[in-house]
Amino acid sequence: MPLYTYIVSLISATILVLVNQKYTQKKMGDILNNIDWEIIFYFISLFIIIGCLLKEGFLEFFNYIPFEDFDPFVIDLLLLLIISFFSGLIANTPITIIFLPIISSLKLIILVLVKSIYCLRL
Repeated sequence: MPLYTYIVSLISATILVLVNQKYTQKKMGDILNNIDWEIIFYFISLFIIIGCLLKEGFLEFFNYIPFEDFDPFVIDLLLLLIISFFSGLIANTPITIIFLPIISSLKLIILVLVKSIYCLRL
């Protein structure tokens, strides 16, 4: 049976709460009341939305853009500006989850473009 990430996280969080309870001598209810649940549920919902977008083919949209026609510098600059803009609106971690597959698919295209430009200069 594979060890899933959420099971490890749940067990680790339970151990940390129990250790913290013995260390601080606080009741479990007081410890749980001090947790900012709004932020936790915000990130849970954000990761669910990002996961649904990726599962439903959000990345297929980028297959129709002819990145081969653009200069690699322009692609890098556009990625920097787009990621910076969205990181200002949303948290950095979901943006990273969205753009990692996009950048990995572009990496091959940019590598081919750079090699072809290098070969043309020889």
